[in-house]
Amino acid sequence: MKKINLEQFISNQEKYIQEAVQWKIFVYPTNTIYWIWWMVSPDVIQKIHKAKQRLEWKHYSIIAPHFDRIKDHCLVSDSIQQERKDLRELHGPVTLLLKKKEHFDTQRLLSSNDLIGVRHLWDHPMQSFVEALGHPFITTSANISGKTQITSPDHINQSQFSAIDYCIDHWELVSDASTIINYTTKKKLVR
Repeated sequence: MKKINLEQFISNQEKYIQEAVQWKIFVYPTNTIYWIWWMVSPDVIQKIHKAKQRLEWKHYSIIAPHFDRIKDHCLVSDSIQQERKDLRELHGPVTLLLKKKEHFDTQRLLSSNDLIGVRHLWDHPMQSFVEALGHPFITTSANISGKTQITSPDHINQSQFSAIDYCIDHWELVSDASTIINYTTKKKLVR
């Protein structure tokens, strides 16, 4: 795992876009914890699934390249656009649980049911990277399932996550999970 700082990542964005399309795995800081992300690939999903010791029923989330593209792959009402401003003003990151459309060809890889978590990172530098890439990224927390959330790259179990190519090391974070809103049950707040 090669550590790079956030400034290096931002100033060499084109290089890391090329790495991303070569199925490289990244760890990046959100506002709260470190997450793993990569482009959709069955092989990479299996590696991460094994490393995290994930339960079969847990779903992965996707970072949408553009908020408007969420409707391309998920069933959403028009109200989600109207509520976009309210979602943005929530404290910290937000994950929306949405029902996947039938044509979503990777749905069985991402979730054992018909729901998918969709994250939009708003003004975070990683969001601009995904926008420039133009493809959704799969994401999950960098901890082993059920264990303490990762707030520093030094806490990543490197033997467990040996497949990670790059760690964007920025700062020690304050562990706090994202807000999860289930849009399939009248926006019930899950967490």
